[in-house]
Amino acid sequence: MADNSREFELLQRIDGRLERFEKRFPQVERKAVQYGAAAGALTGGLVACGLLAARIKLGL
Repeated sequence: MADNSREFELLQRIDGRLERFEKRFPQVERKAVQYGAAAGALTGGLVACGLLAARIKLGL
């Protein structure tokens, strides 16, 4: 019987952690979208600069 109460305690702790994560998920998701957009814009800018430098060097 003691094993069951220990397992139940662990499940309650896991459930509490999941609930806290679910409450924070919209904030985490919003930040992930913002960082992803910023990284995409930066990468696109670098690629565009690289292509421009190549075109200038080739005289196109």
